[in-house]
Amino acid sequence: MPKARPETSERDPLGRAIRLLTWMVDSPRSEWGVREIAAELAFPPSSVHRLLALMERSNLVVRHEASGTYSLDLEFLRLTHRAASKLPLPPSAIDHLRHLVHEVDESATLGLYNHQRQMVLFHALIESSKPLRYIVELDRWAPITAGASGLAILAFLPEADRARILSKPLEAFTKTTITNPIALEAELVRIREQGYALTHGQRQPGAVAVAAPIFGAHGQVVGDTVLTIPEPRFDPADTDRFVEAVRACSRAISAELGAVEHSPA
Repeated sequence: MPKARPETSERDPLGRAIRLLTWMVDSPRSEWGVREIAAELAFPPSSVHRLLALMERSNLVVRHEASGTYSLDLEFLRLTHRAASKLPLPPSAIDHLRHLVHEVDESATLGLYNHQRQMVLFHALIESSKPLRYIVELDRWAPITAGASGLAILAFLPEADRARILSKPLEAFTKTTITNPIALEAELVRIREQGYALTHGQRQPGAVAVAAPIFGAHGQVVGDTVLTIPEPRFDPADTDRFVEAVRACSRAISAELGAVEHSPA
C-alpha cells in the first residue's frame, strides 16, 4: 500500500482521524501497531496514539493487550452497516440487479457516483453462474474516465463538470483506454445519443462491459448498472440483448428514485 503524503495541518484532528480510519478500512490486514500506522500515514507516533485512544473511548477501535495492536471495533462496523442502508438507492435496487443477472447470466454491479471525488463506487455485485467471470472489488473508488462503468456516468454529467474532468490528464489503464480528450468527448456524445456505454478492455484487460446510467428525481445521474462479460465469451450478436437488459434495469431503478424518462442530450 503506498504511503500517504505528509500531513500538512497540525490542527485537524478530525481530518486525521478520518484518514486513519480510511487507511484501516483499505488495508488488507486487520490489526496494526502505532508505529506502523505512523510510518504509513506520516503522522507523529504521539498523534496516532492520541487518535487511537480517542477512538477507543468511542468504541470505534479496540486495543489488543497481548500484542499492543489495534483493530476496528464492532461499533464502527455497526455504523458502516447502518450508513449503507441510507445510500441513494431504493431498497429494491438489488432485486433489479438480480433480475438482470438471472436474465443474461453475466455478472452485474451497481455503481454510485460521488460528485466531490468525481469517481464511482461499486456498491453491489451479483455474480454469473458461469465459471469464467470477472470479479469486481466492492467499496473501492474507480475512475469515470475509462471503462463503461465510468463513461456511462461521465457522459451524463453537466457540461461544466465534464469540461473540468476532461481538462486534466487522462490516465491510460490499458492500451484501449481513450486518453485524447477530444476523442473521449466524441465518445461521450455517442453514449448520450444511444443511452449506454459499451467498452472492450478499457479499464480491465479482457473484459467487455455494458453500462447504463441511473438518474435521480431531479434528472441528475447518480450511478449506473454495469454488466461485465469476459471477452472470450462475448458474442457481438448478443449486444442488443445485453444493452436492453442493462438499460431496463437502470430505468427500473431510476423510476423508483422518482426520475422521469431521460432524453438524450
